[in-house]
Amino acid sequence: MKFGFLTMILLLLISFCNATDWSNKQDVLAAVKQDGYALKYADASLKKDKEFLLAAVKQNGWALKYADASLKKDKELVLAAVKQSGRALEYADASLKKDKELVLAAVKQNGRALEYADASLKKDKELVLAAVKQNGRALEYADASLKRDKELVLAAVKQDGYALEYADASLKRDKELVLAAVKQDGYALEYADAILKRDKELVLAAVKQSGGALEYADASLKKDKELVLAAVKQNGRALEYAADSLKKDKELVLAAVKQDGYALKYADASLKKDKEFLLAAVKQDGYALKYADTSLKKDKELVLAAVKQKGYALVYADASLKKDKEFLLAAVKQDGRALKYADDSLKKDKELVLAAVKQNGRALEDAADSLKKDKELVLAAVKQDGWALKYTDASLKKDKEFLLAAVKQDGWALEDAADSLKKDKELVLAAVKQNGVALKYADASLKKDKELVLAAVKQNGRALEFADASLKKDKDILKAAGK
Repeated sequence: MKFGFLTMILLLLISFCNATDWSNKQDVLAAVKQDGYALKYADASLKKDKEFLLAAVKQNGWALKYADASLKKDKELVLAAVKQSGRALEYADASLKKDKELVLAAVKQNGRALEYADASLKKDKELVLAAVKQNGRALEYADASLKRDKELVLAAVKQDGYALEYADASLKRDKELVLAAVKQDGYALEYADAILKRDKELVLAAVKQSGGALEYADASLKKDKELVLAAVKQNGRALEYAADSLKKDKELVLAAVKQDGYALKYADASLKKDKEFLLAAVKQDGYALKYADTSLKKDKELVLAAVKQKGYALVYADASLKKDKEFLLAAVKQDGRALKYADDSLKKDKELVLAAVKQNGRALEDAADSLKKDKELVLAAVKQDGWALKYTDASLKKDKEFLLAAVKQDGWALEDAADSLKKDKELVLAAVKQNGVALKYADASLKKDKELVLAAVKQNGRALEFADASLKKDKDILKAAGK
């Protein structure tokens, strides 16, 4: 288990700054209430103190791990722990792992706590039933005798179809039970008996729930068009598991690519040269262009359809088209960042780059350096996204007009302003009004300015963290910050 960030900070402070006396009852109680795991650092004498342990395990059941061995036998304490975290049963004394009431409480909280129960209780149907109803996969830890119990296993697979993995082989041949499993999770078909993997009704139910379950169907059914069609309609990529003969079937493959353009990857090579298919695929998912035959990656109509659906699909276009301004305009209007894949000659084209940054300001990153100095273009970029300021020429980061446009769109843009402008009250005020926490990047002198700090905390109370110490106790500012 991991500490939360705040808890880690707390423990570092109290461990290394001597803020807590780990033998002091009040101090340690405060720490364990914050996070039960803090008990690890407590003095050994306190790990024997039931009051402390109760506070710890109620906050985090796993804290039971650090309790003194004598208290791991205490039913009240362990019960509190497993009610908070069932798997804390792992740290209970062996004697309590035989206690049905206690173990029942644990599995109701987390069915997989059954793993730590005494072997005698893993044969108890009532208890195991409670476990699998909470988490079907708890069946893994049941006694072999119960893995043959249809009622119990049925309850498990209804909760989690994958629990079929742990059922007795005899039940993996039971159609009713396996049907229940695949209806809950089609992929449970993986654990069905081979006989049932040939059963069309059952496999159809599985692929309708999860098309990818086709992977586990018998080879004979992977040739069945009706069944495979149902699979690809649910998940286009299930085409991967279809028989080769069906990967050439125009109707079926078209259904697959309409559901998921990427399904084209698994189509027969002959269809990857078929423009009709490619158009259907890229209109559904521009990235499908990746799997088109090389000859079609030069086809203007096809690639244009792809980039209109997903600008970034330009990466898969033939190099000749990456020099075509008409294509690039279509691509960047859909996704400005597609500019990244344009030919270098077009990254200098102001009309094209302007279209890109208007769609996504951050596309400025891929513009030619000469355009990063262009006032009109960069202003368009920062108005769309203040963060675009990161990619502008250094000379513009000193331009107040630009900075005002940037911080009004995104206060955080203040971070990239020239140091001289971080002292400019008008600019910083505009930034903190948009995002109070931008106060972090203001010059130290402005962090003492009450008017400015007040504006920042009104926008976001967290901005108080970045105010000068002299203002952190100011009544007006604390009130505005909601403190």
